[in-house]
Amino acid sequence: KLEDGFPSAYANRAFARLESGNYRAAIADYDTAILLDNTQAEFFSNRGIALKKALQYKKAIYDFTQAITLDIAWAKNYALRGETYFKLKAYKDAIEDFSGALTYEPNNGNYYFNRALAYRRIGETDKCCKDLQTAVSLGVSTATRALAAYCEK
Repeated sequence: KLEDGFPSAYANRAFARLESGNYRAAIADYDTAILLDNTQAEFFSNRGIALKKALQYKKAIYDFTQAITLDIAWAKNYALRGETYFKLKAYKDAIEDFSGALTYEPNNGNYYFNRALAYRRIGETDKCCKDLQTAVSLGVSTATRALAAYCEK
């Protein structure tokens, strides 16, 4: 049993549980950490990751939103929320979040790649191909295959 009053102890144990695939226990420890200190974007972000892995997408979106509220410039949370929206087939919301991530990390090729996939799902082929080209130029190897498959005819 961990001592109450030490939210980082719960968060650290939660992270270890998350890494080992014990999502339910990780979520429970993050719940306690957040109850003790709800000002840490990292606690919400990591619980969101655990929820996403446990396929609890709507709860994960809530946590990524909380993390963004607490640390608006942390690009990773926009990308994680975008990935979660993508899983829910909310492609326009995903595009908005990948664009938000790119505001803070404009040279992250993975964000361009993921946004390209969302553009493809809503039929925005030109935007998809432009993002894939950017992702390729930023070194995302999977974007090369996607570019060839979706854009080069």
